[in-house]
Order: sequence, then C-alpha cells, then structure tokens
Amino acid sequence: MTRRAFMTRDGARAWRFAWIARALPSPAAAAAAAVLICQSSNARSLAQSSPPADQPSPSADMAELPAVTIQGERMRQLRHRVDHFVTSAVFQPHDESLMRWNTPVCPLVQGLPRAFDDFVQSRILQIARAARAPVAGNDCAAGTANLYVFASDHPDRLLKRLWARNPRMYDTRNGLGAAGRFVHSQLPIRVWYNAESVCREATGRTANMEFRQAKSGGAGSTVDDTSSGICPGAGTRLSYANSNSIRSVFIVVDMTRVTKITTRQLADYAAMTGLADVRLNADAGPVPPTILRLFQQPTPARGLSAWDRALLYSLYNTSQSSVVQVSEMETAVMSRITHQPGADGPAPPSWTDEVLPRRDAGTLYWYRIGAEQGDRSAQYDLGVTDALGQGVPRDYTKAAQWFRKAAEQGHVDAQYNLGVMYSLGRGVPQDYAQADEWFLKAADGGNANAQSSLGAAYADGLGVQRNYDAAARWYQKAAEQGYIDAQVSLGALYANGRGVPQNYARAAVWYRMAAEQGNAAAEYDLGVMYLLGQGGPQDLAAAARWFGKAAQQGDVNAERSLGLAFAKGQGVSRDYAQAAGWFRKAADQRDADAQFYLGNMYDNGLGVARDRVTAYEWWALAKADSSSGDDTYARSQHKMTVSASRMTADQMASANREAADWLAAHRRPR
Repeated sequence: MTRRAFMTRDGARAWRFAWIARALPSPAAAAAAAVLICQSSNARSLAQSSPPADQPSPSADMAELPAVTIQGERMRQLRHRVDHFVTSAVFQPHDESLMRWNTPVCPLVQGLPRAFDDFVQSRILQIARAARAPVAGNDCAAGTANLYVFASDHPDRLLKRLWARNPRMYDTRNGLGAAGRFVHSQLPIRVWYNAESVCREATGRTANMEFRQAKSGGAGSTVDDTSSGICPGAGTRLSYANSNSIRSVFIVVDMTRVTKITTRQLADYAAMTGLADVRLNADAGPVPPTILRLFQQPTPARGLSAWDRALLYSLYNTSQSSVVQVSEMETAVMSRITHQPGADGPAPPSWTDEVLPRRDAGTLYWYRIGAEQGDRSAQYDLGVTDALGQGVPRDYTKAAQWFRKAAEQGHVDAQYNLGVMYSLGRGVPQDYAQADEWFLKAADGGNANAQSSLGAAYADGLGVQRNYDAAARWYQKAAEQGYIDAQVSLGALYANGRGVPQNYARAAVWYRMAAEQGNAAAEYDLGVMYLLGQGGPQDLAAAARWFGKAAQQGDVNAERSLGLAFAKGQGVSRDYAQAAGWFRKAADQRDADAQFYLGNMYDNGLGVARDRVTAYEWWALAKADSSSGDDTYARSQHKMTVSASRMTADQMASANREAADWLAAHRRPR
C-alpha cells in the first residue's frame, strides 16, 4: 500500500465528501432543517389567521423565531467545527478504509518508575474500553504486547538496540527511509504504526485468501501505503475492498525533550495516538480542545478532551468498510459532543496532574511518588537513597522506615537491607535476633546475601544459637548461587571440619571458585593449601603465585606470607629486598608477625641497611600489637632485651619515641 502525497489525497477527499454530503444529508443536519421548516410553517399559519378576541396576539410566538434561527446557526457552526476536527485529525489513505485496532490491544509501558508505568498502562486500557476498542483480558503480558510505550533519555540508541534485536520491528519493504527518520526524529514523542490489510468478499466476510501487508507510519514524516487495487471485485461504491487493521504501535518518549507536561497528559496522548492513526501535527482549528495539540499550545488540554473521546468512540463504533465512515464519524462526534457523555472512568490520582520533572533532576521525586503510592520497588529505592545519602543527607532512620515498608510487601532486597540495619544498629536499635528474622525471610526468597548472612549468624552465634550444621546449609545455598563470600566461608568449614566432614579437597574447590573471581581471602587460603599440601600435592610455586595475587589486593596475611616466601626462597628466588618490602606493607597494617620479621631484617641488614635502633622500634611495635600470651609477644620481648644491652640510653629513648609516634599515626579503626 503506497500513501500518496497529502495534498492530492486531501483534495480528492474534500470533493468526494462534499458530493456525499449532498447525496446523503447527515441525521443531525436533517433534524435541524426539519425543526426550522416546522417552525416556519407554524409562523405562516398564525400570521394568516385572525386570533379570537379573547386570545393574546401571536406576536409572542413570532418572537421565538430569532432564537430558533440563532440556535440553528450555532448548530451549523458546531457542525462545521466537528467536520474540520475529524477530517484534520484522522488519517485516511486514498480509496481505503480508516485504520483501527481489530485485534485486542495489549499495552506495555517501560522506562518510567513502576507507579508511572502502571498508571500509563491502565489509563490506555481505560480509554480503549470507553471507546469500545478490543482490549486484551487478564492474559495480557509482555510476551503478547502490541502497543509499546518506551520512555528513554537516549531514544535513538534504544530504538537501534530494539531494531537490532528484532529486525522485523518495522516493515521496511518500501525502503529504510521512513524507519530511519523515525529513529532519528527530534520530536518529544514519536509514533510508529505497523498495520495489515485484509481483503474482503463482496458479502463483507473475510476472504479465504487473505492479503496482508504491513503499513508503517512515523510521526511527522510522509509515508507510503499500497493502492487499493489489491482486492479486485471485492469492493463497491459503498464499501471498501479491504480493511486496514493496526498490528502494532511503538510510542517513544524522549525524556530530554518532554517538558512541562503531566503524567496524565503523557498517558492520554499515548492513548490517543496509540488507538488511532492520527495526524500528530494536525490543525484541528482554534476552538476544539484536543490532546493532539499537547506540544503546540501554551496551555494544552489537561488530558483527553470530550472531543478526543468522541473521536475515538466514533472510530470504533462506525462501519470500517463503509466509504462514508468519515461522514458517519462526524455525525457520531456531533451527537456525543452535544449530549456531553460522562468521563471514561474514575478520576486519575492527583499526582498525575503534576508536571513531570526532568529525570536528571527529579530522581527522588520519581521514587517518592511511587513510594507514597505503595510501590515496593520505589520504597526500596528511596531507602537506598536515604541510607547512602544520594542527593539527600544520609538518614538511616528514614532508610529503615522505607526498607520496612517494602520488606513487609515481600521485597527480598529490602528484607535483607532491613536485616543489615538491625545487625549494625543503624536507624534502629541493634538487635541480632530481629536481623536474623529478616535475613531468614530474604533467604527463603532466594537472596544470596541473606543466605550468607544467616550462615554467618549461625557460625558466630549472633542472634541464634551457634550451629555449624545450619551455617553450612545456608552457606551452601548462597555459594551455589555464586556468592563469593559464602564460597570462602564454606571452604573454611570444609577445611576445619565444622558442620561438614573435614575435606581439604572440597575446601580447595570452593576456595578456587572464589579465588578465580578475584577474592583476596580465597586467593590467600588457596595459597596456604598449596603451601601445606592440603587437598593435593604441595606446590610452593603455586602457593607463592596465589599469595602474590592476594598481596596485590592488600591482603595483610598474603603480604606477610609472600615476604616469607622471598626470605626463604620458597617457590620464588630468594630476594631479601622483596621480602623486606612485603613485610613493611604488612607491618604498616599493624600485623605483629610482619613487624617482628621486619625487625629481624633491620637487625641483620637483610634487604635493608643494618639499623639496630629501627630493629628495636619494630620489635617494640610487634610487642604492642600482640597479646601477652602470644608467641610473637614473647619473641619480641626477648629481642628487645638482647638489643637493649647493646644500645645507649639515647638510642633506647629515640626508639621508644619513634614507636609511640608510629602507633599514634597508625591507630586501628574502631
């Protein structure tokens, strides 16, 4: 089907319907004429007869004539505006039927916060039902959607991705030009129609052999459709040979260009353009209010107007096969405008009349509207915003309140986060038992974080009685979902035989899973297993390699172990300078063993210049950072005693002062 130039087609239609109007006067016009004729006849009769003496003069009845004449003129003017509105708004191909939905409409709205998506979708269905358009039932789902509304900050990129994923998204048998113009359109809202044409027999029944061809239209662009000669012999002077049916519609909202419109206006505009093949830039005249002029008027309609509702209703309640459908629609619109039918349904929520904020400036607005409407995802998002202080001052109390609202509606991530709040005592009193209750709810919902946290609670006896069997079960569930911390913890249970039989090979499997994902703790633990030959043959080179991976991430145990490997030449070439360097990294993290080893390096001049004062300083730090019963504490004390006998009082004082200053500069985090 090729759509011809607008001007040629409009000129032909104007002549055709002018002839039809003369041949087939509309019911409303005929009724108005009948009233005027009746009134005029009565007036002549009264003028020719003499009234009885006791009757008033007929001048009172005659005085009503100007009012009737004025009313008739107003009706003619209204009819003219209705005709102009319908013919300017509705897109009619040459010698073909108007296009409408003949299969159930199933909308899908994405790109806005959940509450907004749901409102736009329900509003489209509400308007479709009021127009008596076919609407899908409860089985309408994403897989059967055919009226798509997408909101995006980058609509061009979105449409290109969708096109690449679904090459048949647009009918391009007439070339790529129209599709390209649609993808790169600069309009705030762009619309694309795909349709099909079904040949009909002369009786009006669908022919056994159906001809179907997609018809595409992009907002603001000239498009083509095929000629009507595809159904020879099926049409008459009063009926079309084929019926055009909308197959799918894509409505794309450019959120960077949509300004100063409300959610209700957006929803109603999407409904109007999605349910009818209308001209988005039509000149409907100055009087009729219409949502189609949303982006053309300083003060556009608040939503779908009575004229818009009447137009949609007339499209779906007149004969699509009739060649005078437009004239029939004009009559139907006239009738509904003059009778002022009621609204389509319940009034929209008040928040839908608020101006849509820009996405980059109004994220909190989106969340708050959805949260206040009870949307659990929005409540969760608002909780995260308050907890992290994203765009607002950090407020754990508010965060906990929003997490609770979402958690009570079954949002598993909110349940987990609320458990974390109770575990840490942020926004709520610290309560491990309450934390475990929310962890359990989220864990039962499949949340791996919660499963691992519940495993840790049982392993440490926090809020529950210590139970390694239960800890192993929950760690296993989380580890099988790929949760790295749970894999490390489960490996430790197998390595130590807690809650499960001791099995170094199984421990190595879980450590390796986590290590290969870059977990430093697992890399160190796997290095230890290679060093000791647990779960497999001893491999000092592999041990040093895994220690190196973890040490590069700042794991203090790995830094110390790698220093020992270089000092002893285990799995690597002996290198005292490297050893001293790794010991220093671990010592700066207040590792007592690394501090002791570094003191030895300075005492013997291995990898560093020999310096007994510095050696004494590191031994003093090792003693301070270890417990009195530790072996490191005793060894450090012994080294300090031996070294003191070879140092002057000033050297001792300097070493103790340097150690105190270092401790002050390297306070442990609380």
